[in-house]
Amino acid sequence: MIRYVVAVLLTTTLLGVSLLALEDVSAVRGERQLERELSAIEGEAVSLLTHDDPVPGDSPPRRVLDVDLPADGFGSAGVETLVFSPANRTDRTIVRYQFDGRPAATRILDVPILNAAEGTSTIDLSGATGSQTIVLELVLGSDGDGVVQTTIRR
Repeated sequence: MIRYVVAVLLTTTLLGVSLLALEDVSAVRGERQLERELSAIEGEAVSLLTHDDPVPGDSPPRRVLDVDLPADGFGSAGVETLVFSPANRTDRTIVRYQFDGRPAATRILDVPILNAAEGTSTIDLSGATGSQTIVLELVLGSDGDGVVQTTIRR
């Protein structure tokens, strides 16, 4: 009888440890997926700034990307917080993101990315999952230099 009790306790312990490991692996998997998508956004924005010139008018140079943000599910963790904000007085963008129960992380993109919506320069994709269409447009900034203006289509 004691063998059965020990077997059940051992099985329960192993199951609990494996579930904790699965949670950690799913968050790491989500972070890697998000890092790949951020690299794609940065690459297209840098390409836009490098190879195109901003033009005044209704049809600025643009790039359209479909990014796949991690969804919360078995084996994958969703992004709790994802915010793009311009770095003060630099040509960079600060991206802050956080997954469930993990410390917040920051990544610097080497390109100025602004929100195309009036009234805010930050882009907040917190809680967004799955496929998101991101439109990057090269426009003239207030200082006359090119900046990447972003619109999100969900």
